[in-house]
Amino acid sequence: MRLGEFAGVQVRSGNSCGSGFLLGLRNGRGFVGTNAHVVGTRLGVYADVIGVLESGEAVRVAGRLVAAGYRQGEAVDWAILELSPEDYNLLPGSDGNRQLIDLDPGRSVVYVGGPRCELPSARRVSFRAFRGPIAYGTPAAIGGMSGGAWQQGSAAVAVTTWTDGSHNMAQPAQALRATMRPEFFDAMNEAERNPGECLPTSFARELGGYEPASWKLPPEAVPACENPKLCETGYFCETAALSAEELVFGSRDDAAAMLAELASGFDWFQLLEILLPILIEALRNRRS
Repeated sequence: MRLGEFAGVQVRSGNSCGSGFLLGLRNGRGFVGTNAHVVGTRLGVYADVIGVLESGEAVRVAGRLVAAGYRQGEAVDWAILELSPEDYNLLPGSDGNRQLIDLDPGRSVVYVGGPRCELPSARRVSFRAFRGPIAYGTPAAIGGMSGGAWQQGSAAVAVTTWTDGSHNMAQPAQALRATMRPEFFDAMNEAERNPGECLPTSFARELGGYEPASWKLPPEAVPACENPKLCETGYFCETAALSAEELVFGSRDDAAAMLAELASGFDWFQLLEILLPILIEALRNRRS
């Protein structure tokens, strides 16, 4: 569905039914984000990506799983589907500049996805709190909402993943930026091997500034998905040229291209919205 600047899709993989959000075109391919428990963690499998055009017509294309990250019982659960540019451009909102930026608690939030395994729709979310690497909002998420994005403006800022029966529990971009790097999984594995030990400064950076224990899911959290997939713990990525983090958040080359585009009338506010998370992350790394 597309409602003004908001866009989202439904994602189906076998009996599993969830949602997804557009990540844009990169290196001649289109990308869609969702949860690992919607499509699994076995690279190369295909899932259906379904959107609704302004005319009300539904469009269905196929996406291939090229990256995923998952840790059993923890707040790490994401996947990336790759589409041909022709198929990606058929989806509603594909003509927009889709970005994943940090969640701002002071701005209004709209969720877009396919609740109840129906075609995508938009609904308001009231942000409530950050609890570690999880963003809590209301009303509660329901089946089929997993993998859909919280949006602020045209940008995705968090991904609905779980519910505790009272909340829409999402992975905010602030946390996803850390978990979409293989170094995060290495650091978490090392923390498990040495519980209770004082970790070096580099670990705090690799874990996004969160304590290892904060990634544990509360026992009442369940996937907001119909028939969630069983997933293997680990970081999986077949896009050798780009990490999952670069696919989602962009690379320095992308920032340079945007600066070049500025000379031909690029929107200053849009540029700031895109580059600010990159600058903040650079400052965090420098301080640590």
